[in-house]
Amino acid sequence: MSPVRSPPVVDRVVGVSAGHKSTCALQASGHVLCWGEDQVAGLPAVGDKDAPCGGSPRPKREKRHILTPRRVEGLEGIVDVHTSIDGIVALRSTGEVVELGILIGQAVPRPIGELPASKQIATNLGARCALSRLGEVSCWGPALMAMHPARPRGRPLGVALLLPEPRGGLEISVGSGFGCALLPTHTVTCWGNNRLGTLGNGKRTEELLSYTPASEVIGLEGVVQISAGESHTCALLGSGVVKCWGGNYQHELGVADLQPGCSDEPKSCALPVEVRDLPPASAIAGGAYHTCALLRSGHVACWGSGHDGQLGGGKREKSDVPSIVDGVTDAVRVSSGFGHACALTQAGDIWCWGWNEDGQLGDGTREERAKPVRVKLP
Repeated sequence: MSPVRSPPVVDRVVGVSAGHKSTCALQASGHVLCWGEDQVAGLPAVGDKDAPCGGSPRPKREKRHILTPRRVEGLEGIVDVHTSIDGIVALRSTGEVVELGILIGQAVPRPIGELPASKQIATNLGARCALSRLGEVSCWGPALMAMHPARPRGRPLGVALLLPEPRGGLEISVGSGFGCALLPTHTVTCWGNNRLGTLGNGKRTEELLSYTPASEVIGLEGVVQISAGESHTCALLGSGVVKCWGGNYQHELGVADLQPGCSDEPKSCALPVEVRDLPPASAIAGGAYHTCALLRSGHVACWGSGHDGQLGGGKREKSDVPSIVDGVTDAVRVSSGFGHACALTQAGDIWCWGWNEDGQLGDGTREERAKPVRVKLP
């Protein structure tokens, strides 16, 4: 009698993060898969005598591409992962935050030692933030810009604000020079640069690097999720309605006309505006200049910049009207990157579309796709 062989155990994918030129996926085991621009190729490991320190230049590295998902060594026990322009940031189940990657100069995970135990992380370009279990928002990285008005010299971290007690914030999201937090009252507060009305308080500042303290976004209540892009933020309400504010260069707010609080120069809205013609949503994901929403039906809709095919409907043009992503009908997660987006389905598959110069779509090619392609998971 032939022995009965058990089927191979599949490490199910439970999360996806679309970044600048790379994408990462979180597995149920706590491991991480990444693809696209290789974030660690040619970098020294911790303790390497050639590792950069002080003001020493970083070693030259040849740009490499990973065209299909590959497990990231050293990342175990992970519950959240984000990929950005300069590396990978991950949150362990213990609350420890670690990072590795290109500009960080690390080929293996490095703990951010000064951080208290965290419950959530957020990244955008070179800025990285963590929300502690006590409600502190700490940020670090080469692109903090106006997020910290008085960061002590020599310290990689600075507390942007202490969120209201007793439970602190429910969620944070960061853009280019600003950040927002969802509070237990289901309202939103934002801080940092406000040149494009990115704080949603009805005002704008003239200076590019000016700092504005945290203030409540006007006219929002019943918010259940927030997501920031390069210069805009969107909020999902419990009703399934999505409202956005900030920069609107490519219709990423979902509007083309001038509504109250909006300006044509610069193209922006300093007050939240409702995304029109959008079916009820269950999640949102802000990209650089586009936005995607996971609909309650399991479909995905995107709007804003589309010249790289990141709207997923087959066209390469911007749109202020949400368009349904072709072929994705049972999505449970959605993530938007710089010029691409990805959706995780109930079956554990990942579908990506848009910019693919570095293989960030994970289909084994570097061809731009205006419609979703299935990621070649191991």
